[in-house]
Amino acid sequence: MGFVTINWPGIIGCFTAMNADGVTFNINDTNGFPPVQTSGFLPRILIYREAIESARAVSALADVENVLKARVTSTPQNLMVTMPYSGNNDASVVFEYDGYYLLDGGVTVREPNIGKDYQVCTNHCRERKQPISCERYLLLSTQLEAITASAGTTHLTLENAWELLDAVVVNNPTHHRVIFEPNKKLMHVALSVISPAPQRNTITLNVSELLAGNIDTSD
Repeated sequence: MGFVTINWPGIIGCFTAMNADGVTFNINDTNGFPPVQTSGFLPRILIYREAIESARAVSALADVENVLKARVTSTPQNLMVTMPYSGNNDASVVFEYDGYYLLDGGVTVREPNIGKDYQVCTNHCRERKQPISCERYLLLSTQLEAITASAGTTHLTLENAWELLDAVVVNNPTHHRVIFEPNKKLMHVALSVISPAPQRNTITLNVSELLAGNIDTSD
């Protein structure tokens, strides 16, 4: 399946991405376990490419989990996957993934908490391994809880989402920032060019049009 990924020239793998079905990937290094073995690893960006090429919206959880358990990584990481929302499905899942295959086959699946219509993923595990202190996780959780409780507010706006990202900017340069709209198959992107991504203007990528080749690239 076709996909659009935010990447660097020459790289053929997958980082932050959305595929033709509206399934999205977002990668975070974590405090997971070291690998059991010493060989047989695959580059994670190629593992993720295989996964996103096979992830259908109706079966993304199983599709991605099957690929991750079949491939060995050396780097502990969280892979957050979102899917188009149909009105009665969980639209996100976090795969806590590392090379310690003796626990859950190397992949622990974390779904949204019961009663919550949002999920937070930062740079540490929460189920596979005891989470370390993370101010960004607490801040995002608190602010999302407040938005959910606000009278008349039923979902995040783009403005809300950018404000949340601004609130958790880290000191080191951010290469890119992306907000996904899976149902519309849109990616709102800010790229680091001279200055870090939080200081840059955003562009909107229509994934369906890009994959169909219906994009004017003359500029």
